Amino acid sequence: KTATEVGGDYYDFNVSLDNLYMLNLGSRDMEKTFKSSNYLKIVKYMYKRYSFVPLVVQNPSQEYLQENFIKDYLVPNSCEYCKLKSLSIEEIGAMMKIAKFIITPDTGLLHIASAVKLPTIGLFTYTPVDEVIPEDNIFESLNEAWFDSSDSFNLKANKSMESFVAKI
Repeated sequence: KTATEVGGDYYDFNVSLDNLYMLNLGSRDMEKTFKSSNYLKIVKYMYKRYSFVPLVVQNPSQEYLQENFIKDYLVPNSCEYCKLKSLSIEEIGAMMKIAKFIITPDTGLLHIASAVKLPTIGLFTYTPVDEVIPEDNIFESLNEAWFDSSDSFNLKANKSMESFVAKI
């Protein structure tokens, strides 16, 4: 099942609002993003283990990331999701009030989430995590090197996810 598209009506979901999190796929620097197959591993893990459903963010000028991820990964794997339309920064802030947490590469959304105290899982490819860890927010980091070719996380990524969920 999939949720309805969201834009102006934030309450129009086919899923429980209690289990929504934001999933940001994009970054101005594409080297900061994970492979789509690794995003899928995260989505499947969060749903299977905790029944969390992603609000898939649409990034301006990177709409293809959201479209391709939904079409090529979420739909074929029967994953529940909410597809966000292009939102203003104010609307992103409103979505952050609805979301339980955010999963995002090291981008502006990571820093905004920290500023509004939204629990955050930061995705890192090459940026040193120590440079961006927020001082007063629930935060966990994942490194793409922790993902292997199997359909699941390695032990280090799994422990990071469990530690994060226990805090929220």
